[in-house]
Amino acid sequence: MGNPSRSIVLLAAAVLILACSTLKGRSEIPLSASATADTAPAAGDIRTSKTPSISATPMADRSKAPSRTHTVTPIAVEELTVPADVVWRNTKVKLLDGQYIEIRAWGKSNISGVPGNDIWNPDGDQGYCPSDCLMPRAGYGTLIGKFPGGLPFKIGSFLQMEIEADAVLLLATNDNEPYYFDNTGSYSARIPVWNRRPAGV
Repeated sequence: MGNPSRSIVLLAAAVLILACSTLKGRSEIPLSASATADTAPAAGDIRTSKTPSISATPMADRSKAPSRTHTVTPIAVEELTVPADVVWRNTKVKLLDGQYIEIRAWGKSNISGVPGNDIWNPDGDQGYCPSDCLMPRAGYGTLIGKFPGGLPFKIGSFLQMEIEADAVLLLATNDNEPYYFDNTGSYSARIPVWNRRPAGV
């Protein structure tokens, strides 16, 4: 009878070899189609996790969004000239109670009678015209306005106002009333008219 210890050692070696062969065979089995990169990653495996994409609205779609800016088209736009030598220029612009107007003016006027002296734009000389002027205490050369029977008001190069009664607009270059005869130059004015005050103005 042989050595029993040696037999046990040989048996254990045979079992170990068989186990290793089985494990090697399993590791060489190809992955099935379901076991691909799309397989859900194991918990904590950040290498295979996917960041969700963020959906953005295309610029073409954004351009279709309605604008919040509303532009009201004026019902009329008057353009006229205000000669510096006319005491009150009747614009013949008939305005109604509740309407809204804007006046933009530009140009040059000479109210001294001396070429090259006292040349003003519609904002005038920023001084004070005496009591014999169309609008006392407003600057010489300032574009002013009034409605028949009312008091003069300053316009300058820009004014917006709401009309409080039916009237015709009168315009003038501010100067001493007796001395309009030697004035030269003129202002141009553009006057859009709305039925009501535009939103945002």
